[in-house]
Amino acid sequence: MDIQLLEKFLKGECDEQQAEKVLNWIGKQAQSKEVDVLFRQVWSDSENKRRLTQSESKLLKHAILNKIKKFDLPGYKHELTRQKVRNINQSPALKIASIVILIAVAGAVLFFTSTVRKTKEPSVTEVVIKENPAGIKRSYLLRDSSHVFLNSASKIFYPNQFSSDKREIFLEGEAYFEVKENTKKPFVVLTENLKTTALGTAFNICSYDDNQKIVISLTKGKVKVENLSIPGEQFFLHPGEQLVYFKNTGETHKKDFSEKNTLAWMNGTICFKNASLSTIIKKLERWYGLRFEIIRGRLEQGDNWNYSGTFTRESLDNVLKGIGYVKEFDFKIEDKVVKLKLK
Repeated sequence: MDIQLLEKFLKGECDEQQAEKVLNWIGKQAQSKEVDVLFRQVWSDSENKRRLTQSESKLLKHAILNKIKKFDLPGYKHELTRQKVRNINQSPALKIASIVILIAVAGAVLFFTSTVRKTKEPSVTEVVIKENPAGIKRSYLLRDSSHVFLNSASKIFYPNQFSSDKREIFLEGEAYFEVKENTKKPFVVLTENLKTTALGTAFNICSYDDNQKIVISLTKGKVKVENLSIPGEQFFLHPGEQLVYFKNTGETHKKDFSEKNTLAWMNGTICFKNASLSTIIKKLERWYGLRFEIIRGRLEQGDNWNYSGTFTRESLDNVLKGIGYVKEFDFKIEDKVVKLKLK
């Protein structure tokens, strides 16, 4: 890989063809140390006069790869998951949007490392990763005194020391943020395609990879949400308002929401509203930390279930019995596997 081309990519100066070349290379070399070495060399050759630490280099690669696997690029094979990416006929506009988003991510991660220039000790800027496996929910106190309530199967990563002008965090999954007010340092949460900026406020973001939408719900204060795939498109939310972004179409809708239902997960309550079988399975797998197998019937049989129900601190057995009473299915739990028999 031409190091000058990689440097252009990380600065966001590549055209579509050049960016596509870099992304394909990163994906194919995901397990190679060459990627880490070149990232660190590019950084040290720039104005920073310092090599990226190993953790910073890994964060940069991690962020880019996590975004790459969400898009289909011509000829691209994602070696990290050892699976071929499905070939989807994308319009030129969507391809360009995908690349723009990926470059934005690279730039945002490099922002993390730039904070070191404002410190006397290079070692203070390290990457902090907080990850909850399926079945586990935890809350975290950040150095700025903001609280993050992280749902199961979710992850946040951010610099150990924020920069002087903003506090920036990456989110994968779902989290509720109670932000410590600081008018001089906005609090920024980056998710797939969206950038949410707040000062002192409280809001929930749900952005799981396997969901078809990203949902931002504001309970206190005010936030600005920017669509990274459409330059200049932004929305402002007030308490009680929710922004829904549909990944497939790029459309956004703003509406009112029920705080009781949206934040129910924080109190140990799992809610279903007009849910299909696939939605129920995804939610239960994350909630209880296991997987489902359908040993009789097909997943598509539950596409029109439209099931609604609420369970608070219930065992998986009780939840399945409650749903099964309405939808008529049998189940058996063996180790960490739920075996379903649809009727």
